[in-house]
Amino acid sequence: MEQGTKTAHEGESVANNSDQTSDPIWQTRVNGFVSSLPVFFKDGVMYEAECEPQSNCDNDQQSFKAYLSRWMAGTTLLAPWTYDTIMGYLMPSATAAAAQCDGGTTGQVCGLHWYENSTYDGLYGPGEQMAAMQVFQSLLIGGLQAPFTTETGGTSKGDPTAGTGTGTSVNTAAGLRTVTSGDKAGAGILTAVVMITVLSGAAWMLI
Repeated sequence: MEQGTKTAHEGESVANNSDQTSDPIWQTRVNGFVSSLPVFFKDGVMYEAECEPQSNCDNDQQSFKAYLSRWMAGTTLLAPWTYDTIMGYLMPSATAAAAQCDGGTTGQVCGLHWYENSTYDGLYGPGEQMAAMQVFQSLLIGGLQAPFTTETGGTSKGDPTAGTGTGTSVNTAAGLRTVTSGDKAGAGILTAVVMITVLSGAAWMLI
């Protein structure tokens, strides 16, 4: 953890290269999200509170822990001061998940009930495997750099006036002509014809 913390803090990050880290409002809101994490953990291990205790998670819910793990890890790049806190949740969860990954005919299938600190729970599917794989991979985040910005080597340029008509004209760039009153009238007539057709068909079916 110590090495990962060093990398996350010393690497070039969005948060370190913007005014956001000096914005107390931004930091307070990020910290507010981080402080809500215990809702998703039981005995320090990630779980799906709405369905996991009752063992009635649907296909979607079985994969939710994968997304939570991914974005918790991503947060440590954008807000490096959260690294130690977030890893304090991810590391025990990964350890508990590994205890569930000894099932199936291969002895490598992962279950879902990590917080029970037990062996394979008999559950099998893409969601369970996604969740376990992602919580393991999230522990590698400390060795990665944050996304590039214009200050750290990024080259993508945006046009904040795009679509407003005050910047580069989209119509001109695309070789399109200006919409005329006749175009608008024709579009209105076509819309009316379509609506009449749909309503007539609906009335015929009801009759």
